[in-house]
Amino acid sequence: MPVARERRYLRLKLPVPGSIRPVARVASVGVTLAIVALLWHRPAVGLAVFWGLVIPLLPLWWYAAPGLWRNVCPMAAVNQLPRALGLTRARSRPGWLRDHGYLLALIVFLGVLVARKAGLDENALALGGLTLGMLALALAGGAQFAGKSGWCGTICPLRTVQDLYARAPVTHVESACEPCVGCMTGCSDLEPDARRRGITEPHQSPKTRQRVLMAGVLPGLILGFYTTPATLDALPRVALCTLASVGVAFALESMLPLAPRRLAIVSGAVSLNLFYWFNAPLIAGALTQLLAIGSPELAVWIIRDNVLLLTIVTVARSLREPAPPLPAASATSMVRGIPITRRKPAALGDAATIGAAPVHPVGRLATVTIDGHPVEVPVGTKLAEACDDAGLGVGVGCGGGLCGSDPVFVTAGSEHLSAPSEIELRTLGRLGVSPTARLACSATVTGPVELSMTPPAVEADRVLATAAALAAELPRRFVIVGDGVAAITAAEELRALDRHADLALVGCEERPLYNRIAIGDLLSAPADADALGLRDADWAGRHAVSRRGGTTAIHVDAARRSVLLADGARMPYDRLILATGARATPLNAPGARLPGVHGLRSMEDAVAIGRSVDAGDVAHAVVVGGGPLAIETAVALREREIAVTLLERGTHLMPGHLDQRAAELLARFLQASGVLVGLEAEVEALTGRDRVERVVTRDGATLQAELVVACVGVTPNTELAVTAGLAVRHGVVVDDRLRTSEPDILAAGDVAESDGVARLWDNAEMQGRVAARNAAGADESYAPGPDAMRLKLAGTSVLSIGRRGEDEPLVFEDPASGCYRRLDSTGGRLTGAILIDARTWERAAARAVQEGLDVTALRPALCSGDWSVLLDRRPALALR
Repeated sequence: MPVARERRYLRLKLPVPGSIRPVARVASVGVTLAIVALLWHRPAVGLAVFWGLVIPLLPLWWYAAPGLWRNVCPMAAVNQLPRALGLTRARSRPGWLRDHGYLLALIVFLGVLVARKAGLDENALALGGLTLGMLALALAGGAQFAGKSGWCGTICPLRTVQDLYARAPVTHVESACEPCVGCMTGCSDLEPDARRRGITEPHQSPKTRQRVLMAGVLPGLILGFYTTPATLDALPRVALCTLASVGVAFALESMLPLAPRRLAIVSGAVSLNLFYWFNAPLIAGALTQLLAIGSPELAVWIIRDNVLLLTIVTVARSLREPAPPLPAASATSMVRGIPITRRKPAALGDAATIGAAPVHPVGRLATVTIDGHPVEVPVGTKLAEACDDAGLGVGVGCGGGLCGSDPVFVTAGSEHLSAPSEIELRTLGRLGVSPTARLACSATVTGPVELSMTPPAVEADRVLATAAALAAELPRRFVIVGDGVAAITAAEELRALDRHADLALVGCEERPLYNRIAIGDLLSAPADADALGLRDADWAGRHAVSRRGGTTAIHVDAARRSVLLADGARMPYDRLILATGARATPLNAPGARLPGVHGLRSMEDAVAIGRSVDAGDVAHAVVVGGGPLAIETAVALREREIAVTLLERGTHLMPGHLDQRAAELLARFLQASGVLVGLEAEVEALTGRDRVERVVTRDGATLQAELVVACVGVTPNTELAVTAGLAVRHGVVVDDRLRTSEPDILAAGDVAESDGVARLWDNAEMQGRVAARNAAGADESYAPGPDAMRLKLAGTSVLSIGRRGEDEPLVFEDPASGCYRRLDSTGGRLTGAILIDARTWERAAARAVQEGLDVTALRPALCSGDWSVLLDRRPALALR
């Protein structure tokens, strides 16, 4: 179902039906080629058309209806031709191109102006060649990079001028690509307000200053260009006019309350009037020559007067309007066929606002001061977005308040932030940070706030969120074996309960807790593994935890209550918590031990795979498995320009999460992304001399592979539990209190097995907390909520939550957009949901499944695709 957009500057909507767009684009390319033909075969006519009509009319087009131009621009049309033919490599822009594309475009634009002074205006052959050269560059950009990121969003020379003229458009025309591939943030096609928001905040990001510079450059550049002779000797005078214009612009910005957004609007209007003051005679002359009309002098003044009137009206209107608000929630929403903005403003009734702060009036602003840097944002904006706009990104991890990778510290105005959710409070408690901390991805702004990016220097008892000490007879010696989220959470919870207990943590990894959810980031591009850390080196000292990293526990003497370490040391305990986690299950096939064959579970696994790829000798990879980790791994490797084949032995992908139809849609997306998908394919053997070279499947197929990644499940690390004589099946058997068959030993995380082995981060975190409380003497049961799995892929969204039901499922599919939604229920109450390319409804569905909403009376609406009946303003379940 189409998603409504908020058009804050809409005065007149000119819809462009999807069926007309391809025709218009083909026509625009045809007209461009016809002009090139005129330039080469009838130079006089070609030059008159190009300089007398085409170039003079473009600025007015950009000023009045930039979206219409973006629909039919011939360079954009050629740029998208490789994607339409399935020939693009769809690579992400390199960092240098993303960061400096605007300056490169400006350099190319200025180079064309220099060429005009050198005689390009009279050289029809060179002008035609330049036009074809620009089309060829646009085509090459589309063949190499995803979407429009290789031309329109980076080095198109028209971009710099068009961006400035389009700050106060007369009308809005839809121009989003179909399908959207999420190639850029702040896309002017997908998010029209992004262009105006691009220079909303002064003195912050380099991109802001680049655009402020252009607002100063253009009026002087036009004045100098058209008042000097068409020779290279005139360039110093043009440069002098341009520098004077820049000086005036920066002086106005400094001396007057003229924000960069307003400066850009005024600059665009002044530039447009200057341009048409000098070009109105050319337009009138061209019309006189081509159409044999009379009175060119009258036509000149009609053009000038109408342009002036238009700019006065639009400037007055735009200066009265507030700057378009920044989005209230951050989401990488890149949906095929459904244009959803990456950062979508909160709107009444929008599912994206579930669990967020209440909706506030559009246009109301609040000042957020971050380490002394003030930035104005609309009320309802996430702190993470405010930090980004101040150029002080916090590096959001999961985005749901679960991983705890983005704490900020409130120094004033905490009452002007939304109330923390239970999930945020739980995560902050686990972090053991200052009471002034909030998670940037969760807190929204309701008024002026002052923040610091670094924690305050506070005494230990404030950092350690301690509760009342337990009675003296309760257990005082605790040993935790493990170094994942369950172990760290258990340690922090125990220290919060008893600040005087002896607390020891044994883990085989040297590094503290890291964000295992994000280890795929180490595969898609070379990355710093330390950036994934969620605890610093001083964590153990601050929490008074005796941490024995880099060693292993090899035996538990349950009778004597002691743990034997590999270095010979013994650690006595009153209570022991086993959080030993799980390891990647290896392939069970000949050749599985060859170099180049990897499992993927830990950061060390990801680093080893990344090193293999970085060595440059991996051209083909096979990923074995059809679960979330396997799919994310396959896509990450494909982004490294490796030919990837994904092998799943079942009949469809993600059988534990998706039904057949949802899996088909996901497989179609992967195929379109360049990942080959093989179903009902089992590995028979891996072959090679010094390393893996080929994968042979049971049906006889042979696949070339210099790298094989096995994502075929995990095996709980139960070896230590076996030495203690604990009951073990697949994992360590526990009751609902997470107690094992030995009452003084508890288990949490992936190693624990009750109804099933925990796999997701929030389950492990919750189990660690409950195990710690019960180890300290409480009697608390572990009651997991519905498992929620979100697949993290650029270009689509996949969510599976809960379990299948006994009732007939409620299914809605929009074949045109690729959107698929399914709700499962038992006895009328929701038990699960599957959503493909339906990010708008994810939080609403999660909340409804979590609460077991009775949908008996809602079935007709839900089957028709109207899921607005699920909307609620209460917090939703955090998603993986």
